[in-house]
Amino acid sequence: METRQEYEDKLETRLREWSGEIDLLRAKAADANAEGRIEYNRMIEHLEHKQRQARMRLENLKTADEDAWEDLRIDSEETWNDLKTAFEHAMSKFA
Repeated sequence: METRQEYEDKLETRLREWSGEIDLLRAKAADANAEGRIEYNRMIEHLEHKQRQARMRLENLKTADEDAWEDLRIDSEETWNDLKTAFEHAMSKFA
């Protein structure tokens, strides 16, 4: 089982990777036709919203005391899985 720091570092890394993927979607949106740009921008807004939620969960994890940390980690898994699914959907749709 990974340590608290390893887990938090893993989530931080994943957030940075997803930011890069959002940047990639922005670049694709710039090259798309008007209708495509609308769809890209809608997806980007959706992903950024989910990413903000995940960032808040991570910040809560980082500031939690040891007693609350494990419960918060378990609760945050749904948020992270939801964000992962949204990114997978977006990347497959716009690949």
